[in-house]
Amino acid sequence: MADIPNTNRLICQAVLDAGASGIIAQAFTGKDSLQACRESAAEHKADLFVVTEMSHPGAELFIAPLAERMARLAVEVDAAGVVAPATRPERIRRIRSIIGERIIISPGVGAQSGSARAALQAGADYLIVGRSIYEAKEPAISARKLLDLLSSA
Repeated sequence: MADIPNTNRLICQAVLDAGASGIIAQAFTGKDSLQACRESAAEHKADLFVVTEMSHPGAELFIAPLAERMARLAVEVDAAGVVAPATRPERIRRIRSIIGERIIISPGVGAQSGSARAALQAGADYLIVGRSIYEAKEPAISARKLLDLLSSA
């Protein structure tokens, strides 16, 4: 989500009423918009995850320079965790130092060349692995290879 507080609230309510257990919101919309998401999440006993930095190369132009401020904002609104890019493990380390024990979920593994192992070693708690599995000719085999790689780490 990335909108004004009222619109974020409405989107959160719809998504959470439909059964979602968590939501992801962009931090660049500001504290008031994130707070609206946090309040909706709390009402539904759901988690809020705040995007601090995206995994694609274009994010380095505008979002990455503000990632640390956005991580601090996630802490201010008491988010359950943040989204930090598996494509830049060094950024995961820095974000971890700001958010402490909050959860880090990391997109960009596989299709965007992010390393699952490097992201986890840098401090990610969970990985978002999409295209490298669902676009594979044999998704189950692709998923198993990733699990095997992680198991051997």
